[in-house]
Amino acid sequence: MGDLEPLIKSIGDLGLLHPIVVQANTHRLIAGGRRLEACKILKMVDVPVTIINIDDIVMGEFQENMVRKDFSLQEGVSIWNEVKSRQDQLEKKGKLTGRARENAAKFMGISHGQLQKMIEIDKAVKDNPDKHGHILDDIEHGQSINYAHKSLNNVVRQDTPTPDLPTEEFELIEIDPPWAYDLDLVASPPYKTMNLEEMKTEIPKLPAYKNCVLFMWATNPKLKEAMELMEFWGFEYKTNMAWGKYKDGKVQTNVGYYLKGAHELLLIGVKGSPGVPGETVRVPSLQLHPRTQHSVKPDVFHEIMETYYPAKKKISMFARRNRDGWTTWGDDEAVAE
Repeated sequence: MGDLEPLIKSIGDLGLLHPIVVQANTHRLIAGGRRLEACKILKMVDVPVTIINIDDIVMGEFQENMVRKDFSLQEGVSIWNEVKSRQDQLEKKGKLTGRARENAAKFMGISHGQLQKMIEIDKAVKDNPDKHGHILDDIEHGQSINYAHKSLNNVVRQDTPTPDLPTEEFELIEIDPPWAYDLDLVASPPYKTMNLEEMKTEIPKLPAYKNCVLFMWATNPKLKEAMELMEFWGFEYKTNMAWGKYKDGKVQTNVGYYLKGAHELLLIGVKGSPGVPGETVRVPSLQLHPRTQHSVKPDVFHEIMETYYPAKKKISMFARRNRDGWTTWGDDEAVAE
């Protein structure tokens, strides 16, 4: 209910300016739960009521709640359920098209992405109230939906088990280790992260053929750990190329204590004798390409690997998306089976 004292004073001084709203026929309460509670506390005998048709439920609830306070998470999910139920009925009659989530979000004046976050938080709390129930209290005390959703996903990701490693062997391995950083939640990446020891434990060896080339992504702060990990997996470091990042014609910089990172390294190592690319196809060690989504690498790097080693059996590990001609492995929803 929130703090009722200002509402009680307002109704006591001025009367109930906005009547309670109930549904026609059933008289089910649609809007005004806080006002009704305040009227009870004031011991009012007669409470003004507005009766509305079911077609007006969502817009009515929207207008009434907006007069008094912002929607709570539970109210937002309630409106979503009402819209979806009504839309499902109309779609069966062929009278309505479109997505219920977008319609509900439009009524509430928020984005459908924001509503989706509310729905996911509500489901997580209902599925596991002991573990996630505190989120509702956090939101009630001022935590934003965006922060609460990211916090929830962070917990879920860290509880996600690493998929079983492939049993077959590959001649070319590209891997993008999910390095863990000491960052606040807002800056945390949208996937499960691991430190060096966790990666050694969960991935004791790579699915590498006796003759294999490794392309391994490494950020500058994690270069030392990356070199150690490459050696742990039985590969000999050879060289690297750098991806210089830009967007909209400007250098894209990240956070850093000494420098604002604007490039990422792609280390190259070998196991056995996989061969070297022909001189005519070799590319410069500095590659300037635009940055898109977090952690997603430009297609050009896979194209370079395919040109270097067209006949080799390839796998992309901790992949953010699938690619034709490659086996992809990881716990990202885009590639997980």
